[in-house]
Amino acid sequence: MKWLALAMIFAEALLVFHGQACADTEDAVSVTLRILGPAVVIDDVFVNEGEMATFTVSLSYPSAGTITVDYATADETAVAGEDYTPASGTIAFPPGQTSHTLNVVTLEDSLDEANETFYVNLGNVTGPASLTDSQGLGTILNDDGIPSIVIDDVLVYEGETATFTVRLSNLSTETITVSCATTEGTALAGEDYTVASGIVTFLPGQMSHTFNVVTLDDLLDEVNETFLVNLGNVTGLANLADSQGMGTILDNDPAIPGEGSPGGGAVVEGTACMPLFPLMLPSLRGYRRATLVGDEDGDGCVGEGDTVRYHVTVWNEGPSLISNVCYLDVLDPHGYLVAGSLTCSRGEVQAGGLLGLESVSLTLMALEPGAVVEIYYDVRVAAALPEGVWAFVGQGILTADGASTVLTDDPMTAALMDATVVPLAGAGKTEPRPLLVEKRATVLDPA
Repeated sequence: MKWLALAMIFAEALLVFHGQACADTEDAVSVTLRILGPAVVIDDVFVNEGEMATFTVSLSYPSAGTITVDYATADETAVAGEDYTPASGTIAFPPGQTSHTLNVVTLEDSLDEANETFYVNLGNVTGPASLTDSQGLGTILNDDGIPSIVIDDVLVYEGETATFTVRLSNLSTETITVSCATTEGTALAGEDYTVASGIVTFLPGQMSHTFNVVTLDDLLDEVNETFLVNLGNVTGLANLADSQGMGTILDNDPAIPGEGSPGGGAVVEGTACMPLFPLMLPSLRGYRRATLVGDEDGDGCVGEGDTVRYHVTVWNEGPSLISNVCYLDVLDPHGYLVAGSLTCSRGEVQAGGLLGLESVSLTLMALEPGAVVEIYYDVRVAAALPEGVWAFVGQGILTADGASTVLTDDPMTAALMDATVVPLAGAGKTEPRPLLVEKRATVLDPA
């Protein structure tokens, strides 16, 4: 039996007994010995999208000879080339080695979907071994999460179409719908905008849709007005993260001269009167708004070291050409212009100095009726603010040939030609002041 004991060190023996057991006779027994060798097995793996799936192929015990086994991936619910990279090859176990790894690359996507699976199949074993587990299962865990629905805010001039964009945060494999409906703010339905409602449908793979609201033009010189687009009634697997978009209707009408004004017109409360003679003087308008674009400490407040972006809009709302338009904006001494941030859509804009302070200026030879110029620049708050500095308050100055000097207006407040106020946190304050909401380009007045 010595040969059998030696064989059991390296192999499993399968004993097959043949014969008929009889009560009155000695049993006849024949023994068939089959050398099977170590068992070859493969494990199952769970990974997140984009991670490497590492399978381990093992032998139940060391072999005295070299063993090889082929492997190849195969689709189950996961698709090769979309969810993982196909792989195949041969694993070799030299004498004494009991484990080997093989890698399958999984692919990242932005779909919200169920977990997906693929196989690694083993076969074609050579050497003294038996294949007892020929298939490993790889499970790719979805890590994209349930998509969120958001809607943006829109600014338009009277008579233009306000186009809102409704978005999903990431793709989905199922259809998602959400209802949209306008509601009044300071703007009135039927007078300032046309009521709109409907259903936005995201088919699998779609991430954005638009929703249009027609605004109505009038001849009233009035403050900017707002309306809302409300989202609701979501179907499908999605979260409603932002349920309300704000539409701001910018006034585009010239001021009507009133009693005692150069135009000599009369004003009747609740109505708009035309001047007694046609408005022929050039008429300049300017908006100056601010948004937080660099929040260093992430507290949602403008503070030391943060960056504010100013957006200036200059336009000719009169009936005639305006010549030699100049815009001047002197920066707060506790902030400085970010290099390379100054841009404009038309004319010559430059940074300079005035009375020892940084400034931004625009020169334009002519501005046609209805023409608009946009200016952008970033200002970084000083790294250390002195005590008592609670806000950046500023206005730009507009001058032109034959036109009155005009100060810019913050369009997100009801007041006319009011300064743009940026409340500041820090500098010995007991609590942060409310900050502008970057999404809506709004600067809140200080408390």
